[in-house]
Amino acid sequence: MKISGVIITRNEENHIFETVKNLFEVCDEVVVVDSGSTDRTKELAEKAGAKFHFNEWKGYVEQRNFCHKVTENDWLLVLDADERLSEKLIEKIKDLKQNGFDSQIKGFEFYRNLYFLGKPFKDNRFTCEKKIRLYHKKYGKWIGGRVHENIKINGKVKTITEFIDHYPYPSIDFAVEKLNKYAYLKAYDKFEKGKKTNLIDMTLKIFFTFIKKYILDLKFLKGSEGFILAKIEMSELHWETEITKIEPNKIQLRGYPIDYLMGKYSYPAVVYLAIKGELPDEKVAKLMETMLVSSVDHGATPPSTLAARTVASTGAPLNSCIAAGILAINKFHGGAIENCMIYLKEVKHYAEEKGFSLEDAVKEIVKAKRETKQKIFGFGHRVHTNDPRTKKLLEEAEKAEVAGDYIKILKLTEKAMEETLGKHLPINVDGAIAGILSELDFPHQLANAFFIMARIPGLVAHIYEEQTKMKPMRKIHPTDHGYSGPTDRHLK
Repeated sequence: MKISGVIITRNEENHIFETVKNLFEVCDEVVVVDSGSTDRTKELAEKAGAKFHFNEWKGYVEQRNFCHKVTENDWLLVLDADERLSEKLIEKIKDLKQNGFDSQIKGFEFYRNLYFLGKPFKDNRFTCEKKIRLYHKKYGKWIGGRVHENIKINGKVKTITEFIDHYPYPSIDFAVEKLNKYAYLKAYDKFEKGKKTNLIDMTLKIFFTFIKKYILDLKFLKGSEGFILAKIEMSELHWETEITKIEPNKIQLRGYPIDYLMGKYSYPAVVYLAIKGELPDEKVAKLMETMLVSSVDHGATPPSTLAARTVASTGAPLNSCIAAGILAINKFHGGAIENCMIYLKEVKHYAEEKGFSLEDAVKEIVKAKRETKQKIFGFGHRVHTNDPRTKKLLEEAEKAEVAGDYIKILKLTEKAMEETLGKHLPINVDGAIAGILSELDFPHQLANAFFIMARIPGLVAHIYEEQTKMKPMRKIHPTDHGYSGPTDRHLK
């Protein structure tokens, strides 16, 4: 694992030398991307051993993503000029480089410790802040507005419980100057989006926000330091969403009036809209529906159903029972979809990186995972040898014209596993859903959401049956049960 340290700068002569030296404790190169410093930033960065690049300022997001182009290594460690890696964090990163880690991890997040006027500021809101700062650049993309950009990682992120030390406010004058700069950038963002306000709203918001931040949060006990931090937090209070807008007599989802969507689009189509931001075409909407129906129920024995029934048996209300069922959906129950999506993307990336065919990439990775005893999720089933849902899902994917490389990887993996293991492990429903979600470009972090959305109606049915037809506090056997519903029924 080789790491490129990255810093974006403009007039950072007071910090840059020490920050570059700090990064070289764990990095194989350090790159400074500058937007036009007029002080000694360039001289001091190069003196400390950094590579220096100029890139015209277009915003934090653009500047961060530009760093991907000028770094030699895949792994990037990002610091602001006013940050330092703590000694314990340096040791943790050295350990990662020396001993390795789970290949599915594509990013690491660290805690950040605020120093105010040169002293540690003991305030949970700042001390507990976590930031993703070490990541694989091929799986990461910076997003956001002019202020407070964020990195989106297409893979697993692990938390390391050590600190980056942050020194943003060396003096009160500097803190006020930084506060004004961020306020200007946020106001400009709103102006570009056509947002307006009025004096009364603005005055009331400032007054009540200050009361909360300075008085109720007890920052007045910290004197001038608390006053400045209260003002900084006030500037961060406002937030925006791209999902929904509510006004008197008007409800919009992703810009569409909800009453326009009602009766014109199916529930699965609107789910797609809510998550992706655009309406699907009819074929994809049908595929979404097929996918959600496939997991609506799978008997009385799955952990989520048993958990929901057990809690229902205690006399708990419906919402508590549903919550119990959902909380049982984890790594080995429902979570196979997410793990399978990560695997599919790993194979595709490996094939592209090495210039291999998908078939050769699958064979190599299946072999490697067998040697390291890593499970490939999405194949085999404890009940079914030929899961009828899988066949239907893959057929619908073909009809919707979305079946591509990811579904091809599924089929190639099924074949490679049989050749490698000597037994047939068919694609299961989780694998089929993982392939479809990957083809539709959903992030793997949302995989469980689809399983949860699908399973809730089934959980509700089991909970209601438990509450209305069973004795309270009964012993619920996980397998000893029968079926007393209608016999086989088919639609004409």
